Amino acid sequence: MITHSRTSAQCVLNDISNHNRGSNAAKMRSDATNSRLNDFCPQPCDVDNTADGVDERHFDDPTFVADYANDIHEYLRSRESSTSVSPFYMKSQRNINEQMRQILVNFLVDVHFRFGLVQATLYLTVNILDRFLSSEEATRVTRTNLQLVGIATLLISSKFEEVWALTSTDCVCVCDNAYSEKEVVDMEASILWALNYEINVPSAHTFMVRYLTAVNATTDVVSLSNYVLDGTLQSYYLLNFLPSQLAAAAVFISRKTLGEDAWCPELVRHALYCEEDVLPVARAVIAVKVYCSAGLFAVERKYGRGDFEVGGPSIVELCSDF
Repeated sequence: MITHSRTSAQCVLNDISNHNRGSNAAKMRSDATNSRLNDFCPQPCDVDNTADGVDERHFDDPTFVADYANDIHEYLRSRESSTSVSPFYMKSQRNINEQMRQILVNFLVDVHFRFGLVQATLYLTVNILDRFLSSEEATRVTRTNLQLVGIATLLISSKFEEVWALTSTDCVCVCDNAYSEKEVVDMEASILWALNYEINVPSAHTFMVRYLTAVNATTDVVSLSNYVLDGTLQSYYLLNFLPSQLAAAAVFISRKTLGEDAWCPELVRHALYCEEDVLPVARAVIAVKVYCSAGLFAVERKYGRGDFEVGGPSIVELCSDF
């Protein structure tokens, strides 16, 4: 088990003032969520996304499951609306708010990086967190146990995605013994019960990997795309967009930043979005980065060192003409 420096995340969470919630705030149902997402977000282009040689390049590597890759991607696209959460779910929360969520995700990004977990684990963690917080079970979540919810979602995700998963002892350690192992395990069970054990869901990272593979992206584009997409996790506002749209925006921004053609026919074919559809999503992602809350720089710390180093001019500066 790695050593972990003391974090002030719990203290910050406890210091944030609670927002008053109207007594008439109703929980959004899944059909309302899908309707809102469809109204707000650009719709996919009607294009042919059949195999064009992208998957054939990986037939010799069984880890790419090239024979089924296109079918898998189509299946994920068909499920992303049903596994996304309402962009209004905080209205049903009386004890927590958007800023608390932002601080918690910042903490989870730090913990995820320090344990050296895979990217898929991080995105699944945030998805589980949002889906649980939007459930009826989460009405009992308060400032004092919000970090417990967060670390339990990371525990669940690591068990699903990692070869060597976290343990309840690891979770207690990174929370500075604020909770017991029993509390962590009990919260894990509560989350799984509230989500009906539905853990295998599409993520923005999965879509992004597909898009980057389609254009045979360079190392710089891959690194910058991951950096941009990780930055979307903290924003409650970006829940207005579907995972596939955020993934497309991350690739768009990184290619434009590095001087490449921002969008190309291969991306239209595999992402099913035209450039004019991706552009408003990219603008929203850039806007969120411009107004990033002070002190919440876990993503910058992650990509500012080692194999994740991202240098050069600011993305905001290079994309100011969006």
